[in-house]
Formats: sequence, C-alpha cells, structure tokens
Amino acid sequence: MTLVIAKRVQVQGRNKIYNKVSLSSDSRINFGTAGNIDYGVKIFSIPTKISLPISSETGKEEIAYNNSLGLAVVGSAIHSYTVKESISDILQHLQYIPNTMELSMKNIAEFVLKFFTKTSLDFGDILQKESKCILVLAGYCAKEKKICVFKFCIDDSTYPIKPYCEEILVDNEIDFFGSGAEEAKKIHQINKQLNEFQIIRKVIADKNIQSVGGGIQYGDICCDVNGEYTNFEVFGVQDYALNDDGTFKEYLHTLRGLTFYKDEFESAVNDFHINLTFKTPFTKEIEN
Repeated sequence: MTLVIAKRVQVQGRNKIYNKVSLSSDSRINFGTAGNIDYGVKIFSIPTKISLPISSETGKEEIAYNNSLGLAVVGSAIHSYTVKESISDILQHLQYIPNTMELSMKNIAEFVLKFFTKTSLDFGDILQKESKCILVLAGYCAKEKKICVFKFCIDDSTYPIKPYCEEILVDNEIDFFGSGAEEAKKIHQINKQLNEFQIIRKVIADKNIQSVGGGIQYGDICCDVNGEYTNFEVFGVQDYALNDDGTFKEYLHTLRGLTFYKDEFESAVNDFHINLTFKTPFTKEIEN
C-alpha cells in the first residue's frame, strides 16, 4: 500500500503568519508477489480553473478561480490514478453560476466525489478489496478564505459499498493514511518534535514494513490571514546516504522516488538540467 501524511501547521514568515498544509508520502508501489517499484507518483498538483458564464455583452470568459490543488493517493494504483487522470482534465474546465451555488472547496470536493463514487463501484465489482484507495485533496477555499482538506474513502462494511468524503485537518494537526500509518502514528506519539520527513524516513527504513519504501515525496500550499494564497507545489527532497560505518556518504536529490544529478539523470555535461526546488529537512542530521 503506502504511507501518506497530511499536516496543517501555522508558520512564521518574514512579515506574516501563514497556515500551511502539506502532503507527503513514500514512493513504493507494490505488485503483490511479483515485487515492487520505488518511483510511484503519489503527490500531485492539479490545476483547477473555474469560470463564470460568458457574458452575452462582451463575449469574454471571466475566471473566478484559478489555482492548483494538492492530491495524495493511497492504495490501489490503477483506481487512484484513474480518478486522478479524470479530474486533472475536468477540473480545468469548470463553470459555475453565481447565486445558484457557492464557489467553495466543499463543492469542489463533492464534484470530485462523483468521479470517486463511479470508479469505486466499477473497480469494486472487478477487483473487490484490491480496488480500495484513499484520496486526500487540499486547496484554497474562495468562500472561507482558507485552505481546506478533504479525504475520500470507501465504507465497505455494507453492500453495496459506500464511497464518501469528509473534511479533515480543520485545526493544526496531522493525519496518517496507508499501510504504514500505524507505525507512523507510533513514531509521532513517541516524539512529536519529528517532522513529516523524519517520520516517513523512519518507516521507510523499517524492514518489517515492506509496503513502504523508496524516496520521500512532498508538496504544500500556504495561505495568510488576509486570504493571500499560493498554488499547491510539489518539491524535490534532499536526502542523504551513509557508508557502512555510519559516516556520511553523499547527498541524494530525489523527486517522486527518482534520484537526480547522478547515474541515469544529469550524468553528462550535455544532459538537460532539471530545474527544481528542493526541501532540505535533514540538514541538522547531516551536520551531526
């Protein structure tokens, strides 16, 4: 399965206080007894554009909402990727009529739920429990002037199964999803000073949890008290490797489980260079 961590926290910027919601995960996709790969994409930035009805007077399109939402996927790769690909197209071509509905993250989530319900029922008929997945969607809400987060799950305690969505991370808190969630919760309870990068790294290093592995994926979205917000952006993560004796070996610049600036990527002078922003959560560990 996987490990996804969703977290809301208040951070101090240069001149402002921001609310930040982050989504992070490992990179392993399992194929049962056939094996696994460690560069599965689990954190996405989904462009979303919502327009007003075209004016009969001007004939011009007016954009009411233009932002990128954050999406994290857990569980069945084929199911979650099907939903992701469907909404990636549709969310860029939405229109709403003022006074008949609200331009809110709740309504966006309910729209996404229609796709999640359709695919959950169809995949469930074919793959049964192997089709289960969880989605976590985060984005700026134009109505509430804040970042809202929703999770999409399947209640299979009844037949037929019931897909649903609910809002999470209403306050500053952290939530865990996937097969590595219980171990991640234990690590968090023992030491609440650890950030999401450190927690995921510890679970990845645990050889007893074979379903979690690869590199760390991360993305976040921020909003200040005045409602100024950023798009959800996916970042690379600077990790590191040790020698057999525990000494520092090398930096690892990873994005979605792939390691850049060495071996297959950017190994020659005439290669394309990958222009990414990297988070550096392990600086103190490396210094120590």
